[in-house]
Amino acid sequence: MGVMFTRKERRMVDALREMGYARRLANVLVYFSKHDNGRCKDIQSVTCLRQPEVSMALKILMEMGWVDVRVPKRVAGTKGRPLSDYYLKRPFANIVSEIAEREVKDLERKRAVVNDLLQGAQ
Repeated sequence: MGVMFTRKERRMVDALREMGYARRLANVLVYFSKHDNGRCKDIQSVTCLRQPEVSMALKILMEMGWVDVRVPKRVAGTKGRPLSDYYLKRPFANIVSEIAEREVKDLERKRAVVNDLLQGAQ
């Protein structure tokens, strides 16, 4: 078992989960808040997620445009799969700002729906 999240990092995971992010996405995002990059095995070690969970989270985060991957060139004479290195495409603080903006827009949309309901009830 590797180094696990601190209490502060666990609260960050809980906050992301409260906003509707899946546990695996929240854990991987918080991992990158403290690490510039990481291989799947490193992320597994810190987040206590299984390899398939880490891989699925990385795929989703890549589709969202938040994470990218560097695949090293194969060295002649080596065997096995190259170890991919994942990293955030922009600072963690910018991603948090993007999440906050989405949450505010969602709350504004819900407020408009509630106002419409109230207007219709009168």
